[in-house]
Amino acid sequence: MRKLSAGELCDYLNHLLEVDSDFIGSLLVHRVPCNEKMAHGEEVMCRVTEGGFESSTLGLLNALTDKRICVMVDDSKWVFAVADPVRS
Repeated sequence: MRKLSAGELCDYLNHLLEVDSDFIGSLLVHRVPCNEKMAHGEEVMCRVTEGGFESSTLGLLNALTDKRICVMVDDSKWVFAVADPVRS
């Protein structure tokens, strides 16, 4: 499967924030539990919790992109951006 451009996806998500920031913000960061098979696969980016694993729509989208995207707060409003990987 071809990976999406993280930059284009950020542009699209930022447009959606302009249209309805409460809706798109809640949709993308609301996390739900997932099983171990999903957490260890490549279909969705998940995180470990005390009770197991969870992910969000943003985790699903990040699995489809060529680079990771993140949510930042800029002047008290959300902005989606391509994540700058930490270098060691």
